[in-house]
Amino acid sequence: MSQTPQADPSRGSNRLLDGFRLLKGNPVLLSTTVMFMSANLGLGKAFVWLPIYSDETLGGGSALVALIQHTWAAALGLTLLGLFSAPLTIWAQTLRMDIIPAELRGRAFALLRMLMQSANPLGGLLAGPLLPLVGIQAGLAT
Repeated sequence: MSQTPQADPSRGSNRLLDGFRLLKGNPVLLSTTVMFMSANLGLGKAFVWLPIYSDETLGGGSALVALIQHTWAAALGLTLLGLFSAPLTIWAQTLRMDIIPAELRGRAFALLRMLMQSANPLGGLLAGPLLPLVGIQAGLAT
C-alpha cells in the first residue's frame, strides 16, 4: 500500500490541506469519495424528479395507490438503493478508519463528509433546470 501522508506538526495541527493531501494521495480514499459523491449527486437529482415522476408518470399525487402502473418499479428501485447503500457505507467507513492516521481523522473525515454531502444539493441544482429541458424519461436516465 502507498505511504500515507502525515500531519506536519511544524505547520500546526489544524490544516485542512493535510486532509486534501491524504485524499489526493490515496486511491482508496479518492475512489470511495468519488463513488459516494456520484451516488449523492444522483440522489439529489432523484429528490427533484421523483415527485414529478410520481405525479406525471405514475398518476400519483397524494392519491397514488400502490401496485398500479409502474409503482412497483419505483418501489423496487428505492428498496435496492436502501439495501445497497447501508453496507457500502459501512464498508467505506471501515476502509477510511484503517487508512486515515489518528492525527488526521478530524480534518479528513470533515473534508470527506463535506465533499460527499455537497453532491446531494448539487444534484438537485442540476436536475432543476435540466428536467424541463430533457423531460422526465431522459431525466431518469441521466
